[in-house]
Parts: sequence; structure tokens; C-alpha cells
Amino acid sequence: MTHSKRTLQDVARLAADRNGGKGGRALQRIAESRGLTLSYATVDRILAGKYESRPQRNTIEALAVLSELPLEEVYEAAGIPLPMAPFSEQVPEGADRLTVDQRRVVLDVIRGFVRDNDRMADLERRIEDLAGDERDPDVPGGPVSDGATTRPSDRRLKLLSEDAPEGLKEMPYAADEQRPGDDPGEDQH
Repeated sequence: MTHSKRTLQDVARLAADRNGGKGGRALQRIAESRGLTLSYATVDRILAGKYESRPQRNTIEALAVLSELPLEEVYEAAGIPLPMAPFSEQVPEGADRLTVDQRRVVLDVIRGFVRDNDRMADLERRIEDLAGDERDPDVPGGPVSDGATTRPSDRRLKLLSEDAPEGLKEMPYAADEQRPGDDPGEDQH
């Protein structure tokens, strides 16, 4: 028997069902009575399928307790990797002796990794959302004689990083081309 992957909405519904079919405000009160933090507005948006933010750790943990699901499964439903041990617990002894400049460098590297991980997670969610979209059969696109598949695009991709080289930002052609015009039709705006 195969199980499809749960969504965060599925988890919130299960939490509501396991707590008497309660809505956001009641779930918030139940969570607080158990020493957890949960926003009723967040739960209501999740239940309605209108939640588009990245859930906070306390929301995920409260939903895990209220739904009686393993924490790992709720993180997976939220599309967020399960956090590892707090980084502060892994900092080697003697790190307090780093100079101000050394600390700044270490913190900048950490911030860069966190920012990049957040961007990658966001891209993965977008790709999943796009892959799950049903396409209108009346929209032109489909196999062409050379075996490729065309699909009209209604929005242009943006670079992730604002610090990309200027020449790359203004490139008037697709990244897979050697020069403009290699892929007819792609260069038209």
C-alpha cells in the first residue's frame, strides 16, 4: 500500500480532527495549554489552503504534537528539512577567542549559507508547484517534429542573486545559446 506525501494542510486537518474538529483559535488554546506556540491565523490559513509562507519551527512542532505525527513527517509536509542540532552546540571549544574580524568572517559565511539554503528551498517549492500545475489543453504547445516539447511562458525568470555579474543580467538570449538567435523564437520578448 502506497501513501502519497502529506501536505501541511493535511497535517493541520489531522490536528483539527484529533482535537474535536476545532479551528484555529481553539487549536491555539490547546497548543498553549501544552506549552506550545501556535498562531490561530496561521492555522486558519493552512486549513484553508491559503498559507504561502515558510512555517516557523514552533508552528511545525505544535502541529506535530496536535496531529500526533512524528516531527520528521510534519517537517517533510512543510517542505523544510528537519533541523540538525543547534549550531551553537557544535561550535568548537575556544571559539570565544576569535578576534572581531575572524568572528565577522565566520558569521558572514554562515549567513551566506543560510541565505543560499533558503533560496534553494524556495526554488524547490516553486519547481514542485509548477510541476503540479495542470496545464490548459487549449494552450498551444506540445511535441514538435524534432521531438522537443514547446511550452509558452508567461513570465520571465529572474536571477536569484543581485550580485551576479552585470553582463549576465543583461544577457538578451537564453543561457543555453552560444549567441543570440541559436534558438529561434526564444529571443523574442
